[in-house]
Amino acid sequence: MKSILAAVAAAAVAVAAPATASAATLEVSNPKPCFGAGDTVNFLGTGFTAGGIVDFSRDGERIPADPPIRAAADGSVRARLEVFKRSGRKRRVYGATDRTDPARTASTRVTVSELKVDLRPRRARPGSARTIRAVGFTTGITLWAHIVFKGDVRTLKIGALKGPCRGLTRRKRLFSAQPAFGRHIIHFDTHRRYRRKVAQRVSFSFRIFPT
Repeated sequence: MKSILAAVAAAAVAVAAPATASAATLEVSNPKPCFGAGDTVNFLGTGFTAGGIVDFSRDGERIPADPPIRAAADGSVRARLEVFKRSGRKRRVYGATDRTDPARTASTRVTVSELKVDLRPRRARPGSARTIRAVGFTTGITLWAHIVFKGDVRTLKIGALKGPCRGLTRRKRLFSAQPAFGRHIIHFDTHRRYRRKVAQRVSFSFRIFPT
């Protein structure tokens, strides 16, 4: 009889355990297979203390917020966080913890890529074709090069971006055989028309001079 009672008690504990788990949830309301540096991720959480402060973290490290992020009257919380990855690609863990009741915590995973353009060769004759390798341009579907010289802008289409982290490899001539001497700035981004400020951009400076 004692063995039966012990078995029943163990079963009761096993069933009751999930009740102590956090009821909070966290998800991304603008999901992408991959976010690039400079992208904004919209996080939506539920089950937090009404009006309470919710602390967000990235890979276990707290993300400062000024003013603090607070839950609404229904316990939901919204946060817009800009993501960043210096190099490579990583699946990062973003978490949200109720400061009033730390047991209320939830997390979700977000893949973040570096924003990079590799241009080879850097030193060559102006009219030479260059290999362009780009990754992390997740705000568009096409990569463009805007070449600025003394206030004038010349735009070249580089090509379609592919893959979850939006990259490409192309071989392209960026200058004519005899371009104007001076400093040329090349801005790579996903906007067909040149804009002074964009969320994702990689720029290069070229000085063309007679030899």
